[in-house]
Amino acid sequence: MTRSFMLGNLEIHDDGTVYRLNKDGKQETKPIITNIKGNDRVVITYMENGSQKHTYLSREIAKHFVPNE
Repeated sequence: MTRSFMLGNLEIHDDGTVYRLNKDGKQETKPIITNIKGNDRVVITYMENGSQKHTYLSREIAKHFVPNE
């Protein structure tokens, strides 16, 4: 069983699967892979309060599923 959380119009699961929610239901979406300073990073884009936001998928998964002690 995977855990998930909502981020704007996205549903993100702890295994890294991302679904975009829209009027037709939910669709699996492919995040954008960028190369920043020689490192490949996975970027997700979502809508929040009518504006477009960008963030790293790994950062959002860590914020929600990795304990910060």
